[in-house]
Amino acid sequence: MERTASRRNLALLAGRAVAFQAVFLILHFAYDWWPNGLAEIFGGADESVFQHMKIGYFSWLVLSAGEWAAFKPSPFADFAASRLLGAVLMPFVFAAAWYVAAATIGPLPSDPAEILWANLVILSSSLLVLGLQDHVGARPLSPPLRAGIFALAAAALFMYVRFTYSPPWVDLFEVPEVMR
Repeated sequence: MERTASRRNLALLAGRAVAFQAVFLILHFAYDWWPNGLAEIFGGADESVFQHMKIGYFSWLVLSAGEWAAFKPSPFADFAASRLLGAVLMPFVFAAAWYVAAATIGPLPSDPAEILWANLVILSSSLLVLGLQDHVGARPLSPPLRAGIFALAAAALFMYVRFTYSPPWVDLFEVPEVMR
């Protein structure tokens, strides 16, 4: 019986990772397919790392909303906090994982190689973050921790939308103009 439950949990985890990958790909191309203001907010307006991180954040929210609709977990506040934590973490985890190739290999040899690497990174990163959020969501969260997660997710939401329309003056790997 325990073995069957373990297989079911593994299948559910894999299904959620594949669902995230599908949502990510849809949002990645949404602005190309339907160039409008709404698609620009949730999808990728360009190929920058920031836009990919934004796509990951919103894709995680879509996946979490689907999970909530399918399973109606309770207590809702702990479920929501664990999923929002996943949404905040996911973009940083996959961005860091993607740069492993840049740090070890350098530029990838072709566009297909880069696309394959990016998809492997998204899939493996989602498995890690799903495990983390499930672990966090399996226990009651203290009110201050829950509030902190909600605040962090709100700040991320604000920045992803704000910087879509007005990027900051400095990029992650650029030396700020004021420092030059």
